[in-house]
Amino acid sequence: MADEVDWWVAPIVNMTASRTSRAQRPLYHRLVPGSHDTQLPGSNLVTLRSLLPLFCPEDVDDPIVSDEVMANVQDIVASLSGPTTGALRVALGAIEAAGLRHGRRFSHLPPARQRRSIAGLARSRPGRRLVRSVRDVVVVAYFDRPAVKGRLGYDPAPWTAASAAARAARWGDEIQAHEVLLRTPLPRARPTP
Repeated sequence: MADEVDWWVAPIVNMTASRTSRAQRPLYHRLVPGSHDTQLPGSNLVTLRSLLPLFCPEDVDDPIVSDEVMANVQDIVASLSGPTTGALRVALGAIEAAGLRHGRRFSHLPPARQRRSIAGLARSRPGRRLVRSVRDVVVVAYFDRPAVKGRLGYDPAPWTAASAAARAARWGDEIQAHEVLLRTPLPRARPTP
């Protein structure tokens, strides 16, 4: 009976072990902070640059502004986890491929067809999620520029100072006690003879 079982169990065990080891390494590699590739490939950057006029105000046509936005996008992508970066790459690839319905890749379409392509992709729920995920990154990158913050009147320094003062007034003693506790070295344990 043992010989009958071995002929079909051994291949399944070997196949499962080899699949598991291959599948776990890339997943673990992607989940460890700092161990993933934080740069978008060139094709994704071309797609992103072609999306700027659709998601940002008119001044993004200026090459300096678009370069600043693209630099901010790359900084945002560098701070994302591996799976999130992968999802963003997939979303950009889907947007690029969606242009094929109009005869060319998305980044090679004229602006009017790009708008139609995005609108068509956003009609379905999965497509809408893809478009929104890319749009959110681009919009955050645009509004994170100092020039835009100045135009909006966004100056976080007064609010930060007021919040720090309120926090110190309310929990100042507890904060200082905790700092002392954290900075005080623990007594060394004496080795037992």
